[in-house]
Amino acid sequence: MLTTSGIGFVVLLVINSFPAENKEKTKETEKQETVEVKSVEGFQKDGFFKEQDAKKVKLLSDDRGKGEVVPRKKLEFSTGMAAAEDIESTPGLNLNLGFFYMFARDYWAGISSGYSLAPAGDDTLIQQLDFNGEFRRYFMAHSNANRFVMGHLLLQLGYSKLFSGGNNSLSSSGLNTGIGVGFTVSLSVNWYLGLRFVYNFPIWGEVCRQDGALPEACFAAGENNFYLSWLKVKAILSYSF
Repeated sequence: MLTTSGIGFVVLLVINSFPAENKEKTKETEKQETVEVKSVEGFQKDGFFKEQDAKKVKLLSDDRGKGEVVPRKKLEFSTGMAAAEDIESTPGLNLNLGFFYMFARDYWAGISSGYSLAPAGDDTLIQQLDFNGEFRRYFMAHSNANRFVMGHLLLQLGYSKLFSGGNNSLSSSGLNTGIGVGFTVSLSVNWYLGLRFVYNFPIWGEVCRQDGALPEACFAAGENNFYLSWLKVKAILSYSF
């Protein structure tokens, strides 16, 4: 049988065991909170985050040791395939060149020029020149992807000039509008490579046609029932600085 002093000793051991357990829980909680803080603290500088552990992606940093760099200007070249809609043709080539400036975080505006062509049969080549003002909204495809993988949406508004060569002639000009979506992947802190889909639907003015040896016929806007839009798929190479 246990004596009174033995019972007291057992009770004392049980009581003393609770603070130790609480201390272990407190340390574990503090450790979890520290991990949580480390996982988000890197998002404080314009979306670029610091490398905290092996699970985090590498920091987009300046190799010259100046810390995080957020590019605000962008030169961009893109090329790919252009398909003329609403007219019988086969897909052709598209080329674009642009300059953009980030006026607010992840919001860019700039200017771009483009050239598209599509063979339309009978040795006729439909060609179009575009000069656009452009607005873009960039976003991170995934929070852990950071700016290594960036998606974007775009709106275009500008001027289009349509012309053709070959047996048949087609010419017009008008207001160019367009929408697009794409993504880019970082090759370095300055260079990005990506893919973009753009749909342009110009609002054409007067349209002039000439079929073979027939005389040219022109139709005013609203009387010609003429539609010609473009679907473009292109690869992007951009330099940000």
